[in-house]
Formats: sequence, structure tokens, C-alpha cells
Amino acid sequence: MQIKICGMRCTKNIADITGKQPDYLGFIFYEKSPRFAQADIANFVRSSVPNEIKKIGVFVNEVNEKISQRVTEFQLQGIQMHGDETIERCREIRKLFPNLLLSKAFGVDDKFCLSEVNAYATHCDYLLFDTKTKNYGGSGKTFSWNILRNYSLTVPFFLSGGIGLTNIDEVIRFSRDIPQLMGVDVNSKVELQPGVKNVKVVQEMIERVRNGTSCR
Repeated sequence: MQIKICGMRCTKNIADITGKQPDYLGFIFYEKSPRFAQADIANFVRSSVPNEIKKIGVFVNEVNEKISQRVTEFQLQGIQMHGDETIERCREIRKLFPNLLLSKAFGVDDKFCLSEVNAYATHCDYLLFDTKTKNYGGSGKTFSWNILRNYSLTVPFFLSGGIGLTNIDEVIRFSRDIPQLMGVDVNSKVELQPGVKNVKVVQEMIERVRNGTSCR
């Protein structure tokens, strides 16, 4: 199982977390987010994050021009659509950026119907399930993972929403029953403040994920 540390925005913290070698780093390009990644860190990200750590841009209902600009500035390797994007919009982004990883995030609550994701799967490399909030994530709250036991698609997915040291072992156990669960997306539960991760906590998270899933 892979691990993505999302919501990076400070150069020193990016350098420290990069040293712990997560599989992915997520940069949020949604201006209403307290973890909004400013353009002035782009040069640092390009020069300091090795290619083996995939740089993912998180966008919320964004226009093509802004996405293209961030892809170039940050040398992104993937695009995560985290808003209300339609299937047609995902298809369009796939055509515009055919060489990048494409994922679509879904906010999950008690009213969520898993079948809603089916039509997106053919256009995405993976999906992501997060807790539904009015601010498109970052709440630190979990949702009931049991709904994902009925996930029958072959397209893999990331699990997000309130994942930290207190429940990562539970996630690892859950992943053993769900082969499509490819990784965890970690954000607010490993932070000292919005956008600044606790390096020791992140290191322990990475170690526990890799040690706990190495024999799946």
C-alpha cells in the first residue's frame, strides 16, 4: 500500500517530508484551502523533489489554463480532480494531459451511492474516497469505510479522510480485505498547523504502512 502526503506548501517542510520518501506529495491549488500551494514554491519543488516521489496537483473545479500553468510550474506528474467535476470534464482533462496520472476524488457521506463512480473509472488511473465536506476535504473526519467493501471495479483507489496514527493500523487491516485499496492519502491528522506536517509522525506513518502491508 502506498502513502501520499497531501497539502504541502512550505519549502522546509517539503524538504523534510521528501527525506522520508513517501510515494506521493500532494499540492493543493484551491485558493480557499488553508493549505493552498503558492506559485512561489514551484522552483523549490521542481529542484528538490525527486521524480520517484510523484507530485500530484489537487484542483477543485479549475479551468484548463490554471491547471496547465501549475502542471508546468511544478512539473506535476498527476492531476487530482477534487471538486464537482463531471464525467465529461474528466474525459476532457484526460485528453489534454494524456501522460499524467489522473484521479477523481469523491466525497462520501451516508447518502453516497457507490455506483456513482462507475462511469468515471474508464477515464482515471485511480479514484480517491474522502469524507464529504462543504470545503472539499481537509476536515480531519473519517467516513464509514464499510461502503467500500462493495467496491467491485478493477480501478484502484486511495482512502482519505481523517487518517492518522490512531487509525492507520485499522486501515492496514481493512486493506487486506480490499485488494483495490492502493494507498492512503494523509493530511490534517499529521499536521502541526495547516500545511505543515509533523515529520516524526509522517515517518512513523510511512513505516507502519510499509511494514504492515509488505506481506499482503
